[in-house]
Amino acid sequence: MPRPGASVPAANRTRLAWGPVGWELTSGDPAEHRWFTEHLSVTEDHLPYAEPLRTFRIEVRTGTAAEWWTGRAGRTGQTADGPVVRIRDVLHHRTTIEGYPAWVPADGAYAYVHRGGNDWLVLRDDRGPNRFRPAETLAAELLNVTLTELGGTTIHASAATAPHATLFAGASGTGKTTLALALAARGGAFIAGDRSILLPGDNHWHIAGAAVAARFAPGTLHATGHAERVYTARLLRHAEKPLREDGRLPGHGAGSLCDGDGLLGHGERLLRDGARPLRDGGGLLSHGDELPREGDTPSAPSPPSKALLTQTELHRLLHTPTSAGAPLTRIALLEPTTTKSPTATRIPPNETPPLLHPHLLPPPTPWWHPSPPPPPLLPPCPPAPTFRLRWNPTTHSAETALRVLDEAEASERG
Repeated sequence: MPRPGASVPAANRTRLAWGPVGWELTSGDPAEHRWFTEHLSVTEDHLPYAEPLRTFRIEVRTGTAAEWWTGRAGRTGQTADGPVVRIRDVLHHRTTIEGYPAWVPADGAYAYVHRGGNDWLVLRDDRGPNRFRPAETLAAELLNVTLTELGGTTIHASAATAPHATLFAGASGTGKTTLALALAARGGAFIAGDRSILLPGDNHWHIAGAAVAARFAPGTLHATGHAERVYTARLLRHAEKPLREDGRLPGHGAGSLCDGDGLLGHGERLLRDGARPLRDGGGLLSHGDELPREGDTPSAPSPPSKALLTQTELHRLLHTPTSAGAPLTRIALLEPTTTKSPTATRIPPNETPPLLHPHLLPPPTPWWHPSPPPPPLLPPCPPAPTFRLRWNPTTHSAETALRVLDEAEASERG
């Protein structure tokens, strides 16, 4: 059944959908709507869904540190009893890079306010090259938590369709993103480059993207013929400066302390390490993650030469359709090799789960819930046909590796 088209948005409002999840962004800044749409709008979506979608409403309010200090930003609502006394600029926030937890720089002060149900408020500074990230990041987190609640499991793997979905799992440097991009170039769609979500279906798995910007190393871009186009483009996540001129990811400014009196309406609760209160107020909750201690060295967001592309940039620059997800038809476990040619062999179904388990990632933490997340487990479905693909991304072409994988699959079908 085809997915229904998006409803006509109201003024200052954008509505998008990803599988069973919908978002409704309200913001007075057209540039914020562009950022939100570029990151979260896909050209295809073959994930199961039910009407009505679970739609999260995200409103964004902005203000300068001076406005927050004097409380003028509070014109949108009365303060609750025991209001937020201070909102802190946080220098780093936690993320996952290539399957590993990391601290990355954060721009300015921001806060997430849960107003109950699926209704959220984002408070942020109106400065910095990544000032629109809080709403986009919240939307992705809400998606990932919802998919986990539906039985999904996050895995360090790439995925693409052509036309059916293939999952590529393996250690960093084994060519996951290269193969996914090459597979999508066969007339399919790119789902994910580094982090995917396995979802249980009717006797099969679905694979979903995690709604994060794709990271492409120089080797991947050169191997797939996209290097020149990407390095001369003005990418949104690189301050719209060509990487060849920029040379590294845009810098991130450090923040300062500022008061937030008057920002919250009655009954709203502040959550998130991105704007940690320095003093508790009545009914005020803060995220329990620890910030880096003095002397810690935060992880860099990525090597300077890695390019981050949004969903829209993948389609516009690389002419590659993007997909929220699709039914999973096969899995390739990637291993390095020094042989002259790639090889692919079928893995027995009973051996697939333990081989996939090392690539599973901790489930996203629903920091607005008091209960801890469950341990990562594979969805209770028969695994898709799985193959061990040994190849060398440096000496073998991605198309050759995919052809070897296709031949192994055809041989198994007889």
